[in-house]
Amino acid sequence: MTAGTVGAFAIMARDSYGNRRGGGGDSFMALVRSAAKGRGAKMVASATQSRLSAAVEDWVDVTDRGDGTYPVRFVRHAAGLYELRAWLHGEPVPCA
Repeated sequence: MTAGTVGAFAIMARDSYGNRRGGGGDSFMALVRSAAKGRGAKMVASATQSRLSAAVEDWVDVTDRGDGTYPVRFVRHAAGLYELRAWLHGEPVPCA
């Protein structure tokens, strides 16, 4: 990731049968942190609360679109590799 650029990924909510959900209101959380061990603070945000770090250049935001999709956008002030994770009600969300 290049410093100061916006990174993004999307979460698509599905029901227990794997069908795409048509509404919002889920409690997704997203984490963005440096992939280098022991470097950089983690930044966690939920669909109801964005997160800004002490450095204004760093932020992560999860948006509930109300249609079962949750775009996650983030900016970090340092270039490098970053770990991205998401959870629903405390359970990890699998990546496709």
